Amino acid sequence: MCAAWRSAATPTRSRSTSRAGWIGSVGTGQLTFADIPGLMRTDRVLTPDPMHPAVYDETFAVHQELHKRLAPVYRRLNHPRPSLTKFHPRRH
Repeated sequence: MCAAWRSAATPTRSRSTSRAGWIGSVGTGQLTFADIPGLMRTDRVLTPDPMHPAVYDETFAVHQELHKRLAPVYRRLNHPRPSLTKFHPRRH
């Protein structure tokens, strides 16, 4: 059974941005992943219901299947390719 999950108290649209900020802070050495939970505000704590393990098992199996089926797509998207960010001056 999983541990409690904390829902971040941020607007939905900015959640991915704030998570990227936390990861960037870890990447630059300003924080560790262990620091982040103490810095986040949470609006609720969700605790798995031990009476429904079959629901969690089923949804986890779906996630595993998705991961397996999407792996080739991710490989295609992440393969090395020519730089897409080269500067090409406009010709007038």
